[in-house]
Amino acid sequence: MFDELLDNDPYLKERDQKVAAQTLQRAIVDIVRRRFPELVTLAEQRVALISSPDVLQELVGMLSTAPNENTARFILSPTAA
Repeated sequence: MFDELLDNDPYLKERDQKVAAQTLQRAIVDIVRRRFPELVTLAEQRVALISSPDVLQELVGMLSTAPNENTARFILSPTAA
């Protein structure tokens, strides 16, 4: 019963979503730092504009499998996501 109340609390849902977004933002920057260090600033700027965990999760997948820097740059461009 108490768990159900917590699960439905709008404040906690929003907080959890913010925490998830921040975690994914850090993951994206870390992936870019390790794979495409030249694009770190672009990645930091791009993820700062995205708060949706679903969109950020998609970026994690795409950047993890990007075959080269040009593809990663395209993925991080505002028109790609």
